[in-house]
Amino acid sequence: MDIDKSPQQREPELAVSDQEDEEYQKKDWNIILVRAAQKSNLAEVKKAIDKGAKINFEEKKWNALMWAACKGSVEITRYLIQKQATLQYVQYDQFNFSNTFPGGSPQHLAQSQVNYEGQSPSPFGNTLQQISKKVTMGVINPQNKASPLQWACFKGHIQIVWLLLKEGLSWEDVDQFGNNSVHLASSGGSLPVFITLLFWGVAIDRQNTRGHTAKDLATNVQIITLIKQQEGHQNSNNKHYCMTCRQFYIPNDFRLEWMFESADATVQEKPEGRCVTCWNVIQEHTDDLNQIIEKQDHKLLTDKINMIEVNKIEIDPKSFKRALIEQEKLRTQNVILDFISTLKVVPNYKTILKSVKQINDYLEDAVARNVHIDDHVKEIAQKEMDRLVAERNLQFCLDNMDSAQANIEDVQELNVKVQSAQQLGVAPQYIEQASALRDKMDKAIKAKRTLKMFNEYPAREIPDPIKWDPKTKKPIDPITNKPIDPLKLAIQNQKQKKKPGKKEPKFVIPEWANDIKSLDESIKTLETLLKESETLNLSKEFNDESIQQIKRMKNEMRYRKQIDDELKLIADAKAAEKKKNK
Repeated sequence: MDIDKSPQQREPELAVSDQEDEEYQKKDWNIILVRAAQKSNLAEVKKAIDKGAKINFEEKKWNALMWAACKGSVEITRYLIQKQATLQYVQYDQFNFSNTFPGGSPQHLAQSQVNYEGQSPSPFGNTLQQISKKVTMGVINPQNKASPLQWACFKGHIQIVWLLLKEGLSWEDVDQFGNNSVHLASSGGSLPVFITLLFWGVAIDRQNTRGHTAKDLATNVQIITLIKQQEGHQNSNNKHYCMTCRQFYIPNDFRLEWMFESADATVQEKPEGRCVTCWNVIQEHTDDLNQIIEKQDHKLLTDKINMIEVNKIEIDPKSFKRALIEQEKLRTQNVILDFISTLKVVPNYKTILKSVKQINDYLEDAVARNVHIDDHVKEIAQKEMDRLVAERNLQFCLDNMDSAQANIEDVQELNVKVQSAQQLGVAPQYIEQASALRDKMDKAIKAKRTLKMFNEYPAREIPDPIKWDPKTKKPIDPITNKPIDPLKLAIQNQKQKKKPGKKEPKFVIPEWANDIKSLDESIKTLETLLKESETLNLSKEFNDESIQQIKRMKNEMRYRKQIDDELKLIADAKAAEKKKNK
């Protein structure tokens, strides 16, 4: 890889024509693999490997991983890493990276050491395994081949740089012109790539075979500024760059961690390097954020999120996404609960179903937006909808039921709605009104039932009431119009009922009136209900008819008492005569 101040990197041309390319692919799956990687065709790469292609096969000194890194094919790079395509580029050693990398060295991490004649050694010291590669001024070393990491750095493919660094590819490996990954990142001009390398505490003063350093090859003003910033440190060990405070630190004051690139990422592939102080600040804000989330307070959480955003606190993306999700959940729940709080009293029951629909729409909208409402809020919403429906049904009955026209089924229906309303917490005034309406309906039904019984009571001819002589205290005979012995009058009346030739149908008293006391109670009941006729909405026709029937029933009751008294008088006389004859 030949680099000068204005480098033009050359990628090999593999296929002369489509026909020739097709012929090659028919003959060799190894070639198919390399060509598929060059064309960023992941499906074809997988197919070639499934057919037995060698993972590190090279065509014109380029293998599939080199092409994937050069072309920026992240998914192909991941797949090839899974197939161990990076093993040929990694040198393993026993160096302890516990101060820099959490849990020890990253996966497959190893650092190669290049012997730079007359130049400073690697910042990691001489304990690293030495590789027999030399950079000699003016000497091109064909033995040194460019690595996938170098191409990714030069092209600015940051995600691939992360993947390869995590696999342990070394930034120190050099190509035939003595360029390492720092040279190429500086020449390529990608600031994110260059900053990533600074996490590793790279040496920026290394020279290639032409005597050029990273600073000489830099094409990005910001990269040049960073190089000058590192050069300005008197302590040569201050080489690790903190991405937060943008200062350089010694290894003991610095930590690199593998993080999730985004909230949706499933693997920690992104390296983040910071000084210990900045890491601690982030951790404090993360802990505070999590504690606020537990409090489930929308205002507190919103204030914290705003503070994090304004101050650009680099919270882990998954933690921050969780906070945003909780924020939206709490906001949505507050909207629902605030709306419910306005429905404690709904004067116009005709709007209640709209309110129920609004609550349901809020819940459905939350589902559509993947906002997971807490169960207790769902329960509150459901109870409120049930309460509103019960209240609406109750108010509908109050508005539309006429006590005077009610029947037993209406009373039963209203009674069920009252019980439901009581269970669901409907406002007491509506329950009281409904209970009062139910009582009116009961009374109206009782009045109509009583009048019906009176109407069905058979009519008969009833003699005028017996008149009594005030002086003798005896009844007056209706025939002679003179005082008469009560017993004689009783016998006389009974004989008149049994006159020969007079055949009258047997008078049948309804069962409910067999007892005169029951008849009397029914008369009193109807009289009492008529006193509430206006409240019960009883019609004038009903009242007039009831008054007539009450009068008839009272006359009937009087006559029945008279008959009972006469029969008792005769029976008592017979009993006395029988006793006397003994």
